[in-house]
Formats: sequence, C-alpha cells, structure tokens
Amino acid sequence: MIAINDIPGRQEWASITPITAGWSEDEKYKVVTKDGGAYLLRVTAGKHLKKKEGEYNLLLALKDYDIPVSKPVDFGTCDQGRGVYMLLTWVEGQEAIGILPGLDDKTQYQLGVLSGQILKVIHSIDHPRPSWTWADRYNRKIDGKLKSYLDCGLEVDGFEQMIHFIQQNRHLLADRPITFQHGDYHIGNMVLDGSNQLGVVDFNRLDLGDPWEEFNRITWCAYYSPLFATGRIDGYFDGDIPDDFFRLLAVYIGANQLSSIPWAKAFGQEEVDNMVEQAKLIVASYDRFQSHIPKWYDSTAFERFKGV
Repeated sequence: MIAINDIPGRQEWASITPITAGWSEDEKYKVVTKDGGAYLLRVTAGKHLKKKEGEYNLLLALKDYDIPVSKPVDFGTCDQGRGVYMLLTWVEGQEAIGILPGLDDKTQYQLGVLSGQILKVIHSIDHPRPSWTWADRYNRKIDGKLKSYLDCGLEVDGFEQMIHFIQQNRHLLADRPITFQHGDYHIGNMVLDGSNQLGVVDFNRLDLGDPWEEFNRITWCAYYSPLFATGRIDGYFDGDIPDDFFRLLAVYIGANQLSSIPWAKAFGQEEVDNMVEQAKLIVASYDRFQSHIPKWYDSTAFERFKGV
C-alpha cells in the first residue's frame, strides 16, 4: 500500500474510504473533506509517473465541459516519490449495472441516448495530433490479436466466420478520424444516482483513436439492457447512423473477441469458460457474422420512443 499522508491538502480530509470495485491496478479511495466536498483519489506506483502525467494532461481537457464525468483536480507524487496520485471530482451514484435492468423500457432507452450524447461530447474535446494513422495502428492490433488467438490452441465455434468477416472489412479502417477516447466506455463504468441521473467514471484507460472504436465494449451494455445499448447508438448519431458504422463496429467487436480468449488463459479455466460463453453470445448476435447488425439492436426504438 502506498502512503498518502504527504499529499497536499491531506489535513483537510475528514474521511478516506477504500474502493475495491473495478479491474484497475490503481489504489482508489473516496475522499470527503471537512467542508463536505467529495473526491476520487487514485494512487499508483511511482514508476508510472510519466504515463499518469500524460493521462492527467489529457484529462485537463474535460474541465471546461458540462458533462457528468470525473474531472481532474490535482496531480503529483506521494510517499516520497514511491507513489503517484490523481485527485478527481466525485460522481455520485451506484453502479448502473445493478439498477438499469430494473427500469422501464423508456427509461433504459433514454439513459442510453444520454450516454451516447455524453460520448459525442467526449469525442469533440481538443487533443494533441498523433503522428500515426489509425489504419496502421489498428491493422497491427488485428494482426497481433489474430496471431494470439491462433497460437493459444483453443478454437471457438464461429470464430472462423468472424475472422473471415474481419479480413473482408478491415479496409474500412482507412482514413478514419482520430479523437479523444474514454477508453473503456460501457455500463460497468457508469453510475446512476437516486434520480436516475447518469454519470461516467474511470477514465484511466483514456486514449486517442477512431471514435467508432469506442463502441467496441457495447456488448456489455447490450447484455444487461439491449434498449440502453440501442439508445447509446441512436443518441450518438441522433438517429442518423452512417452506412459503414455497424460493419466497422462488427470488426472492432470481433477483434476484441479474438484477444479475449488468450487473455483469459492467464487467469485459469473458469475465466476461459466465461470468455468462451461470451464469445458464443456475440457470434450468435451476429448470426455467425452473416449479418453485420447485431440482433440486440432495435431499429424501431428511435421512432417508438421519440418525443415520449
């Protein structure tokens, strides 16, 4: 555990509560100050200083936008340089995963629309211009993910058709725009407060890349609420979805699945079984990749809930 007593302003903190949820390697705490303010404190090893400094500098771009997300407050080293800390605004609410499926259809869809609109704003934020092209970067990712899957020795039914689909459509990566990305945008990183107001947390995987790639984890949303996932797409595009969106989304989702199997092997058979079952659901949702539009997407929802 990294000591945090030397963080500037520590004497003004009334309580510090550890947060154990999530997959991040960061130590996380909810900090409440003596005057009632609430913050999220993230702490990690000092060896990650340069990476975290770059992350914080990107996060600074969020400060001027009126969206319900964690925003940067302070950054520095602690524990005599053995740790790096980041202080962020606290987004109030409970994990959306536990609440969303119990809401009525209209509310699930409208919250999905809101999540898409928030994502659209995130993608509009100014960012440094990279020297690389998206096609070069992601084609290398596909090649690496494909090799990892083929080398892992485990075959998943339907992946042959999925790989064929990816190979036939990876030309769509050419000339894609590059924007600011949340990096892990899905229902697991969203919260709902008592009034069902949506908030977005965990920007620790933020990156630059194709804005449409940001939908690659939407299958998690669809698993818990197909209407929320549908609304997220409709809200992002205001109902006017580009022709190539679903086809390229299927490439991104398929590529993610390729790497999920070898990744799971490092965590034991139970995790492998979980990922194989998830992969089968995704293969089925695309009708073994004979279709590029997933079965969970409700094409009638935009008109059905419009103005409701």
